Amino acid sequence: MTAILVTRPRGSANPLVDALERRGYRVYEVPTVEIESVPFDDYRLDDYDWIVVTSARGVEEIATIPAGARFAAVGQSTAAALRRRDVAPAFIAPEAHASSIGESLPDVEGKRIALFRASTAEARLPELLRARGAVVDDITGYRTVEAPAQSAEPLQAEALAIGDFNTCRAYIDEPGAIDSCAHFMDGVAEIGFCDLWRRRYPDGREFSWYSTRGNGFRIDHAFLSPALVGRTGEIRYSHDERTSGLSDHSALLLDFDI
Repeated sequence: MTAILVTRPRGSANPLVDALERRGYRVYEVPTVEIESVPFDDYRLDDYDWIVVTSARGVEEIATIPAGARFAAVGQSTAAALRRRDVAPAFIAPEAHASSIGESLPDVEGKRIALFRASTAEARLPELLRARGAVVDDITGYRTVEAPAQSAEPLQAEALAIGDFNTCRAYIDEPGAIDSCAHFMDGVAEIGFCDLWRRRYPDGREFSWYSTRGNGFRIDHAFLSPALVGRTGEIRYSHDERTSGLSDHSALLLDFDI
């Protein structure tokens, strides 16, 4: 039976895990991070002309939806989360990233806008809105923290986690120290994963994604449990998919002896 490692935060229900198990996979849930709620006063949201939510989790963290509030959503999944709470989004960003809503949200000049989002959210969004004349309050609704050490227990099995982890090591995997989540890479190593590309190329510098400002980041990784490292062959980035417009990420290719 094929085993799959799911590293996203554990919740009471995980549609991804359920879908994989229905297809016959053996699934290990090993969250490398956890989500913590940040207390705030719901009533404050009544005072804003716009409430911008950037994720479905952010929608869940709002205990009481203000009556008559105008909500703007980043992405269709965030919009769907609002609809599940009987809120029709007044605006949905044309692209599923924060900068898109900062550039396209209508009727912002002189308006009070609440950004309800994660502690590690993109810093550029409030800057874009303020440049367009809005009065912006950045409200932290939840934060990402490192998962506890017991999360590593299933890693005694053979495990591979590969994909877009949206974080990287400061300086060597990015142009400076921009990524506020960079310290999580150390946490991943501490629970037993090997960053295979970095292990093979300790001084290498390749970027798999570029921001709207043109800054490059290596945020697509292959993390392996110790039992699998010796069974790997070549690992490399293929940039053709990104430069041709097929994806905004470069593909990470790994030869593996199964």
